[in-house]
Amino acid sequence: MKIIRLNTTGFILPVKEHETFKKYMLEYIEKQPRLEINDKDKIYNTDYEDVKIDKPYIDEAIKVLGPYLGNICERLKLNDVNVKEMWYQQYVKGNFHQWHTHPHSGWAGIYYIELPSDDTKTQLYDSLENKVIDNLDLREGDLFVFPATLLHRSPENTTDNMKTILSFNFDFNKIENIWTN
Repeated sequence: MKIIRLNTTGFILPVKEHETFKKYMLEYIEKQPRLEINDKDKIYNTDYEDVKIDKPYIDEAIKVLGPYLGNICERLKLNDVNVKEMWYQQYVKGNFHQWHTHPHSGWAGIYYIELPSDDTKTQLYDSLENKVIDNLDLREGDLFVFPATLLHRSPENTTDNMKTILSFNFDFNKIENIWTN
């Protein structure tokens, strides 16, 4: 087997509307029944199991995050974003999400509603170098977009504060003809 290095692209976009959207999402989550995952992953609260695409907050999320996804489309010479599913997750002290990918999707997005410390931000795994990439400059209010096939995890929350994210999978449906430019 020959192993080669392929470069890929990820994006970190600060969301200007963060304070308003954070308030909206936290109020929405507070009114929902809590669903805990406590098997190989430990997640305090999520609506992941409810895979409906018609969750009430999705329209608001698309309204806020859509222009940022549009900026990525322009940069990659792609268009027509198709969000396939979206869910929130909350992590309290001792919670984590093991290494995983998002199958059946081209791209994954994570929006950091609450990020209590640098130690709780998403980590990627470089399989060629066999090392964890944990030096991403991610902050609360950022939208992090990357290829869904990249191994990533949410490390253990060792703080006394909640980490809350909004995660989603999406694809670009059309590719512009970049060869004529």
